[in-house]
Amino acid sequence: MRICPFCGEGPIYEAMVKVNQETIFICAECDTVWEKANKEFEVTNFEDYMKKRTQNSLWENIEPLRVV
Repeated sequence: MRICPFCGEGPIYEAMVKVNQETIFICAECDTVWEKANKEFEVTNFEDYMKKRTQNSLWENIEPLRVV
């Protein structure tokens, strides 16, 4: 299990965003989001990520797939 490098506490989940089926990685503690952009990862927070997709930043809008 990987621990978030930003907060140092939360586990990181691979998750699917229900509205667009995108795969993201999200910290269960601080909601940092890593999304694949081209060949690199972009880092943002869950609220900003979901706002760009006109969705509420609620965990019910994603489906956690596994702890990485």
